[in-house]
Amino acid sequence: MEDLDEAAAAVTVCVTGTSAKCGGSDPAESWTGTLCCVSTSPTCTYGTSSACGGSDTKEHWTGTECCVDNQPTCVNGTSSACGGSDTKEHWTGTNCCVDNKSSCTAGTSSACGGSDTKEHWTGTDCCVEASICVNGTSSACGGSDAKEHWTGAGCCVEASICTSGTSSACGGSDTKEHWTGTDCCVEASACTTGTSGTCTGAGKHWTGTMCCLD
Repeated sequence: MEDLDEAAAAVTVCVTGTSAKCGGSDPAESWTGTLCCVSTSPTCTYGTSSACGGSDTKEHWTGTECCVDNQPTCVNGTSSACGGSDTKEHWTGTNCCVDNKSSCTAGTSSACGGSDTKEHWTGTDCCVEASICVNGTSSACGGSDAKEHWTGAGCCVEASICTSGTSSACGGSDTKEHWTGTDCCVEASACTTGTSGTCTGAGKHWTGTMCCLD
């Protein structure tokens, strides 16, 4: 599947580097004389020359920094956990960068990843693609709701807003609502005060305490 940012126009980012390492056989890099410019909308972070680049074509070593294509989220991790068979993870030598606008939060290696292909264990953090991460419980988060992802410590939801609610009101037949065990996350543009009697009909979502609008 195409990364979420690949369809957007590429942005060039210029960072520190060296003339000896920047450019050369890498067509994405250009040496200005003082900076190394990378043309692939990268996130540039700490790394090492031995780990950054090589067989990972999305990584670019500038001489001082490791730049990874398409603005991934870069967080702490370990070389043993980051990368490998997970092509959306990129080990820089210092950090683990994860594709697709991932939110990274606390988690456990036993809960994060596995059969959930939108979860990525970095060795220290659990990164989940295109989501908001909030409190929750393992019994309520995930299960039959494919847009919820239990990290081992929290619940990450493919939604735009998470707010207060109740388990009896949030979710159910409303497929845009997702109950995490503590919060109600809604695919909506705004949430405000209201009542269950008036927050009904198309484009409205009653969480149990709030009314969310498409």
